[in-house]
Amino acid sequence: MPVHMGGYLYKFDENEQIIRDGTSGSKMIYVLEAGIVGVYKQGLLVAKISKSGSIFGEMSVLLNTPRTADVIALRESTVMEIPFEIDHLFAKHPDISMKIARILALRLQEITMSYQNLHTKLEEIQRAVKYDSTMKQQSMML
Repeated sequence: MPVHMGGYLYKFDENEQIIRDGTSGSKMIYVLEAGIVGVYKQGLLVAKISKSGSIFGEMSVLLNTPRTADVIALRESTVMEIPFEIDHLFAKHPDISMKIARILALRLQEITMSYQNLHTKLEEIQRAVKYDSTMKQQSMML
């Protein structure tokens, strides 16, 4: 595990687990160097991370809570694990806090858009079921 820019580089094989839901955040965040990782919640793929330089694992560090999802390499991936003392880092490098805030805002925007799309689809299904039910009732009256 070579040290790189204050962190440790790890290689993960396809389907190898990087983060386990519910485990301690252990003050570590991750930066994807190469490859693709999947974020899973209760076995459901909720996000793919493929852009080099993308961070993940920051939620549990920022919230001081256990990990909130499984992260698994979807193909061979290189990941940098960085010790993250949030108060010290933000005091020394306030620009990093702004970058993390932007990342979190973008993720919230994506989730909000996904929710809106799901809500719209649910309304369409409800209308279709109601229409189908109405048509069946009318045909039974004939």
